[in-house]
Amino acid sequence: MRKIAALPALAAVLTSLSLSPANARAATRPQQTGQTACWSATGSTVACAGTGQDGDSRAGAPLPTPRFTDNGNGTVTDNFTRLVWLKDSKCQDTVAGIYRKNGLGAPLSTGLFTWDDALAWSTGMASGHCGLTDGSSAGQWRLPNMNEMTSLVALRESDVMLPAGNPFANTGANPLYWTSTSAASFPTGSTGKAWTVGLYSLLGSNMGTKGGYSNAWPVRDSAASSLVPGTGQTASYASGDGGDLGKGVAWPSPRFSDQGNGTVVDNLTGLTWMKNANCTETAGGIAKGAGTLKWSDALTWSNNLKNGSCGLADGSSAGQWRLPNFNELSSLLDYSIASMVVYPFLPIIPAGHPFANVQANSYWSSTTDSASHGNAWSLTLASGLTLTVGKSDTRNVWAVRTPAVTIYPGDCDKDGAVSAVEVRSAIGMSLGVGAVTSCVDSSGDGSVRAAEAQKVIGSFGK
Repeated sequence: MRKIAALPALAAVLTSLSLSPANARAATRPQQTGQTACWSATGSTVACAGTGQDGDSRAGAPLPTPRFTDNGNGTVTDNFTRLVWLKDSKCQDTVAGIYRKNGLGAPLSTGLFTWDDALAWSTGMASGHCGLTDGSSAGQWRLPNMNEMTSLVALRESDVMLPAGNPFANTGANPLYWTSTSAASFPTGSTGKAWTVGLYSLLGSNMGTKGGYSNAWPVRDSAASSLVPGTGQTASYASGDGGDLGKGVAWPSPRFSDQGNGTVVDNLTGLTWMKNANCTETAGGIAKGAGTLKWSDALTWSNNLKNGSCGLADGSSAGQWRLPNFNELSSLLDYSIASMVVYPFLPIIPAGHPFANVQANSYWSSTTDSASHGNAWSLTLASGLTLTVGKSDTRNVWAVRTPAVTIYPGDCDKDGAVSAVEVRSAIGMSLGVGAVTSCVDSSGDGSVRAAEAQKVIGSFGK
């Protein structure tokens, strides 16, 4: 049947829409890690159903297919975050008079950058360098902040932890990359540090001395707003760093809402967390008096939490709570907090949070290390350091719950909200200038009518 055009004037108006607060929260849900398999404490493959492992819950915002678009001009667009990356992850060009160096300062084809040089080299990037023919100019590119850099990490992979099938070049040797985010506890001086992200499993995320050497992988904004949350860091320690540029989705105020029933909602991600971050009650037959558990016990304990346990009065039942995956756990971090300067250390989560008994120690995630299935990923809240450790080790446990959502017409990613992007997509389909998406084509006839697009528009902001 012939498509019926939506009102062009309405399309023009909606093209300029930004995300409403409700949609912004839904849009910044932590992304799925990509894990779909499950493993025992000893690393053997097991069926996922009922385990509560990352491969079972597959929690988080679904990733698009394809994840990346090679723009044919030396750039690659991430269709999930909307960021544009340099295709060559280890370009060797001299930019703004800065070249890659080894530890002696001599040019080297496989060399690296100090942190200051990485910032200046990235900011000076422009069309004509590194295979770029995109018309970009110096100042449009930058060194990514911590959250932007980690958005590329695919914890499903066991070698270079980038999504399979990505179009990037030179991602193999020397997989450690600088970010523009300083380590708040040690930002300046001879021991000043900044955050690095390793794309090999055992490297994880760490703090590197700014005078040391790592790679630089420039990024820039696209026409669409980025969906990567801000890092929380506002202090600047060098021109073009994370605090200077302040990139990322702004955090809502308040960041967290105490529900008065033993739960706390994160207004940035929409996740519901246990208010008591170190409950020591028994659940599912697992005694937690010592506060820490082995990984398999942490999964079972979290899966069996319910109303009446740990101060919960939310009506929840066993199976609704679970151990968070690694992306969910790390979404709590606030990189502005200098935790490790004076003992006792504090957890680096946003100040003024309503949680109780948050430990400045290592917490389990439900995500197995894909390179070593007898290990799982954990996060140290005193520092933000990531570790892959044996599942027989003990760590703290902090359960999370994904709230039930109402799926509205046009909510293609099923996150409980209709974003401006989904509205514009529906309009484009009704005008015949976009691919038909089944969640908008409610009649299932392969075309999107004006009436179907209007349903999407009506659910916008809900």
